[in-house]
Amino acid sequence: MLLDSILLSQQQAENPLNIGRLFNFEFDGNLTDLMGNYTPVVIGTASYVSTPTGQGANFSTAGLNRIDVPHDSNFDLASWSINLAIRFDADTPNFAVLLEKRSGSVDHWGLNFWSNQRFYVSVDDSNFFTNTAALNVTKDGTTWYHAVATYDNATNLLSFYLGGVLVASQTITAPTLNFEAYDVTIGQRKNTLGEQFDGTIDEASLWNKVLTADEVSNLYTEYTNKIN
Repeated sequence: MLLDSILLSQQQAENPLNIGRLFNFEFDGNLTDLMGNYTPVVIGTASYVSTPTGQGANFSTAGLNRIDVPHDSNFDLASWSINLAIRFDADTPNFAVLLEKRSGSVDHWGLNFWSNQRFYVSVDDSNFFTNTAALNVTKDGTTWYHAVATYDNATNLLSFYLGGVLVASQTITAPTLNFEAYDVTIGQRKNTLGEQFDGTIDEASLWNKVLTADEVSNLYTEYTNKIN
């Protein structure tokens, strides 16, 4: 435990963006969590393909096809932030899971794809789902999106960023937070066919805090520096 604390302190000192970061998957040919906290599992046919930053996790719509991050009480989040780099292929359905924690019909939290062209940010509530950005998405297998979603439980504010810039925000009715022992899933809703993502996901990170606009901008700069 002492060694783990020392390593975490070193990571945070080296990169302030690691403060509050629960996991960080770059998917460079493996499932290594750069924070050293979690060991995810591939379910089905997720694989690795080349991306602008190295490699990413590739998904298709055939059968069970996702990455599970086993449940941890640290995923019982009131406030949170999600970072993803995403490339949509043509076969992405009208609704597709990108990264979420969900139990039955309740989204604990997540960043997904909805209505064939939009990003979808969800927060706990038995009947509440909110689309914070009606932004057209190009499903051509080449266009990349750097997306960050945040939720501030203190203010009930959802915020959505593309390319390091805030493009939409919405204050919602205070949700009913449901904390249950369900895994985080990437690329597909757990045990559900028909909501599979078709494309590539890279740079998947989750925080137990709300990233500031400056931190999101720095994340995007960090991402573009990897490309350049």
